[in-house]
Amino acid sequence: MAKEHNELNPQDKRESGTLTARTLRWGFKWLRKVLAQCDNGTPGLPAVRQHSTERMSDGDTKQARESGIRKFAAEVYGRRYEPLRSLYEAKSHKDGVVVLEGDWGGIIYLTCPASLVRCSEEALHQLLLDLDGKVMDEPDGAQVFYERLEAGESIMAGSGGAVVTDGIWVHERLKKFRLEEAISEVIRGRRGQVSSGAGNL
Repeated sequence: MAKEHNELNPQDKRESGTLTARTLRWGFKWLRKVLAQCDNGTPGLPAVRQHSTERMSDGDTKQARESGIRKFAAEVYGRRYEPLRSLYEAKSHKDGVVVLEGDWGGIIYLTCPASLVRCSEEALHQLLLDLDGKVMDEPDGAQVFYERLEAGESIMAGSGGAVVTDGIWVHERLKKFRLEEAISEVIRGRRGQVSSGAGNL
């Protein structure tokens, strides 16, 4: 009698991975909306923090923002995932990376080494909102993450995920807007936001 096994063939694995990412995306979207209601003091719901608190070796307990999809991948598939607490902390690591994510993990708009960033965290957040407005227009599902990732590593997310390079990586869905130069200028601190004019830095 042939030995039974549950191993999937490559095509089934790809389809299963796509389904898992899609399911996670909508699951986290629903969960974050619930958590946001809790944080806003919705009657009958306790206050809940959206992001876990990481206790660092120096005793600092400042919150580290975590991507739900990438945390799941780390726990289930053993993938490396090291979230950081701030742009400042990301810059302190050679492999510190900025990730602008939208649609509750459904798309990553851009990645870049933290060492390239010359703008403020507030400017990064505004950049994220500007890019999200072009593609998804779901500001509640858009977040800036700081993580440790080596150049060449892929990042799990919807819409094909993303890749870490030694420069600024931009998702294909943004390239039709021809914003690469404006995005670079914002990140390098030469421009206030992608929609601003040269005189409004």
